[in-house]
Amino acid sequence: MSLLIATLLGAAAIPALEKPDPGYVAGWVAVAGAGQPDLLIAEKQWESIIRFRPAARFVLDGAAVEPGRDKPLLNAGTAMIGIANHPGVACELERPRGDYFVGCVADKDGDGRSETFFNLNHANPFLFSALRQPRAKDRAIAPVTLTPQAAGDAAVEMVLFYASRAEVTGRNTFQLCVLRPDNRNIWGDKTVARGCLPSVTMGDNDFPRGLALYGRNIMFKSRDGAGVRISVSGADADVPVRL
Repeated sequence: MSLLIATLLGAAAIPALEKPDPGYVAGWVAVAGAGQPDLLIAEKQWESIIRFRPAARFVLDGAAVEPGRDKPLLNAGTAMIGIANHPGVACELERPRGDYFVGCVADKDGDGRSETFFNLNHANPFLFSALRQPRAKDRAIAPVTLTPQAAGDAAVEMVLFYASRAEVTGRNTFQLCVLRPDNRNIWGDKTVARGCLPSVTMGDNDFPRGLALYGRNIMFKSRDGAGVRISVSGADADVPVRL
């Protein structure tokens, strides 16, 4: 997942990790919500801090089928997400179990129907950004349409996970991971392919420290034997984001 952490203030700063443009970036929105002024996270536990929804979510009205073939490339009713940097392209919102690709459809002539299919390489449960391999050629399909849908159960949560504390060095490690609202992924567990940003590490003496992220300010306030106390600012408006 191509996720970019904003600057962590002070001595515990993390350098921003810029990656080459992945080619296809799904549109997501950080949803407005109230702040959380006092959260306690124990080691090996997490708390939800930001909620996201697709900027444009669709359902495939009919099966995507190549002419002369019976097996569909995508089934009717498949949940799709709009690609922010490629107008007219929508891809599977979630990667199918056991697969390493998501299917996409494209409306190249702008008539409101998609007549092209291709695959993207993708390794995370939800589509945030993905690469298209040179061998992933366009495949003609019988024209299909997409119906816009509300975000509904496509919303996901970003959780702050207090991964560990090294007793000898006093270093605390945190992860920011994207999960479903019940803190689970498409496989029904809490650990496989969570879709996490690079780890955040700080020493026992580095508190308090702040992190600006997707329109929120996260403050790591203090640590004691019970865990780490944080606060998360609220947001009055939805914020378009790249995940």
